[in-house]
Amino acid sequence: MKAILFVVSLFLVNMGCEKGSDATVSEFTHDKDIILNDTIYIGYGQCISDFEKQDAICFDSVLSDSRCPEDVVCVWAGEAIVRFRFEIHGHAPVLVNLHVETPDHDTIVYGYKLTLFDLLPHPNTKNETLPVNYRARILVTRGE
Repeated sequence: MKAILFVVSLFLVNMGCEKGSDATVSEFTHDKDIILNDTIYIGYGQCISDFEKQDAICFDSVLSDSRCPEDVVCVWAGEAIVRFRFEIHGHAPVLVNLHVETPDHDTIVYGYKLTLFDLLPHPNTKNETLPVNYRARILVTRGE
């Protein structure tokens, strides 16, 4: 029984050590404006910002990418999970995980609705995707 608890504890500790989970917005690139109601691309480690309001939405990390490679026929499509960080003036930072092509592809945080449409590039068996090469296709609107 103690061995099972030990293994479960290690698993839970390891989950808290995901890449990007300790990043702060100051480590990100703040060179794009938040554009409401228009689909845009945001790169890994990049933020879209409302400089006047001091708000930012950042592409924090790719937690997993098990999507079927483009050059393979798969039985299951797989999924990608992308973590975004909301830095809204006057509020504590919020990390959210959105899934590509699933019902969990959007969220509302502090009045911003973020929808994740795609994660590029798609996996390919011939090329490994480095984190810095990821881009997320997103839409930001006003939430309720």
